[in-house]
Amino acid sequence: MKNFLFLLILIPFLFSCSVKRTQPIDLKTLPQDPFAYIDKKRVNKPLINPELMTLIDKKYNKKFFKPWDRKRAGYRKKDVLWGFRVYSRKTGFGENKQKHPKDWLKKLKQDADLGTYPNFNKKGIIVKNTDLRVLPTEKPFFYDFNRAGEGYPFDYFQNSAVYAGTPVFISHLSKNKDWYLVETPFALGWVKVDDVAVVDQEFIDNYKRESFIAFTKDNIPVNDSEGNFRFYGKVGSIFPIVQKKEKSFQIYIPVRDYDGYGIIETATVSKEDSVEKPLLPTLNNFAKIAKELINKPYGWGGYLMNRDCSALVKDLFTPFGIWMPRNSTAQAKSGIFVPLKDLQPYQKEKIIKEMAIPYLTLVWMKGHIMIYIGKKDGEPLIFHSFWGIKTRSYLNKEGRLIVGKSAITTLKPEKGVWLVDQKKGKFLNRIQGITILFPPKYMN
Repeated sequence: MKNFLFLLILIPFLFSCSVKRTQPIDLKTLPQDPFAYIDKKRVNKPLINPELMTLIDKKYNKKFFKPWDRKRAGYRKKDVLWGFRVYSRKTGFGENKQKHPKDWLKKLKQDADLGTYPNFNKKGIIVKNTDLRVLPTEKPFFYDFNRAGEGYPFDYFQNSAVYAGTPVFISHLSKNKDWYLVETPFALGWVKVDDVAVVDQEFIDNYKRESFIAFTKDNIPVNDSEGNFRFYGKVGSIFPIVQKKEKSFQIYIPVRDYDGYGIIETATVSKEDSVEKPLLPTLNNFAKIAKELINKPYGWGGYLMNRDCSALVKDLFTPFGIWMPRNSTAQAKSGIFVPLKDLQPYQKEKIIKEMAIPYLTLVWMKGHIMIYIGKKDGEPLIFHSFWGIKTRSYLNKEGRLIVGKSAITTLKPEKGVWLVDQKKGKFLNRIQGITILFPPKYMN
């Protein structure tokens, strides 16, 4: 009996000690500097044929401005109702960790006024960095905070961040006139009315210029010609160039007037913070953008203007004029997919070593996407934004060791973590394939 009581006391103590000591080895031993892993012999050699980069960049621009090619809503009513269908069957929690009232979604649906969909059908542009929401509310919808991998920051009403300067098609206006339903170049969702401006054909003709800047630094204040702050420039956002100067670019930025219509203002951005798109796709330039995005907080669906795994991928490739979809599954289909699902972990690692091209290969598992960046001591390295490592306690309770940021790791980021879930916590077990973004004819 005494031994039994001793074990009851000892086991929780040991468990608590292990939690304090646990930490991924990769984050302690791997330099979090992308320049540490590039091939010095090929540092400035373009990875993609420069002549083809012009075509790739034109494809990017065409996709970016696609919402302005629309004349009517591109989604059926049943498609825009999916959020109400899905979440009306689930118990959601608010920011106070309490269940939402039973009539909450009913009121949101009434305000959405989808019985009149589509009731607007006009072109627009995002005028400041904003959130694309599944339903017309800023209030979060969390699942049970007591479940591993749920609660903050997993607000299931958060679809994506949308950066200033993004063209949209506005298909619908809510009953209270406070939310627009918009079609962005990459997703459908609700945006606050004040964050969007309606644009006419004259605005579009002036804004769609021949060349664009892309930000290479993150969260750069952008002020208009009068010195008024408008928004933060983000890696992943682009703007038309009006004039190129020795140390800066003069660009167009969108502004919303008092009537909700778009007007064009000018701003000046430094060449230290931006580049004319497309940036030459060299290892040096890829590492430069990656370094700007390293150690950034994880943000599910762009929550709090932070990046999740697919947002990191999309934003990193933007300065190079390489268009990427917004979700990880679609990104995995954006090139030559090599399936690895049915292979043993050592076989997967071997194929990745042999086939993966630094910065032009994605590593995919269900729900997560990573960028292959090279090797260290023969071991493949990936750059990715992830919330944490799945763990399982001695009592078989699922948990998480939270990382919560973008980082460089091996294919085994769970190394050094105590109580790793042997089935779900090991990355190589879950990797289902790699995607080589361009066929050989595109490569140098």
